Amino acid sequence: MTDNDDNKLTPDAFLPAPAVSQAKTNEQLAATRFEPLSEMPATQQRVSVTQIALAASGLTIGLLLFFLFTARSLTLNIEAETPPDFSLSGLNWSFRERLLVRPGEYVLTVEAEGYHPFEQPVTVTDADTQRLDIALAPLPGTVSVITTPVGADITLDGLSLGPAPLEDILLEAGQYDIAASLPRFQPWQDQIEVIGRSQDQTVQIALTPDWADVTFTSTPE
Repeated sequence: MTDNDDNKLTPDAFLPAPAVSQAKTNEQLAATRFEPLSEMPATQQRVSVTQIALAASGLTIGLLLFFLFTARSLTLNIEAETPPDFSLSGLNWSFRERLLVRPGEYVLTVEAEGYHPFEQPVTVTDADTQRLDIALAPLPGTVSVITTPVGADITLDGLSLGPAPLEDILLEAGQYDIAASLPRFQPWQDQIEVIGRSQDQTVQIALTPDWADVTFTSTPE
């Protein structure tokens, strides 16, 4: 037999392969139970959420304590006849007109009914307690002038406003010199305080006659 005879096909080459045992087949094809992520044990999920919540709470408390230990007290003394509303840029904690704020640069805004809006840069230093005095500027008010008798010429701080009665003169809050004059009547002058804050005021002036009735009684001799 030659070497080529070893490569020849024989009937044995077509024999079926040995059968695999049923036990081995069952072992290879055994099913594995599938567990979706949504069906994971609830205890594992609760542990994860709890840990996250505790970490977030600890971080929040830490930041709060850091702010409280580094913040300074700033008191606002706002002069206004009506309750003011104010706001301070940046992180701060307010108790009415007292604020806790860290040192730095801020912008303060104040508003109150009847006053011009107020805005000012504020520097908070390292001092433990600080105070800021704020005087709000009142809005203009209206003034009406009535004289008895009518027709008197009215001047305000030396400026002629015309004959009375005068209505709804728009004036800034403050003190003014006012005068009234009318022929045959004594000149009148005084000072008025304009409240402002969009309020209406009326000035009533009663002029004194510059003449008098004279009665003569005669007795014949």
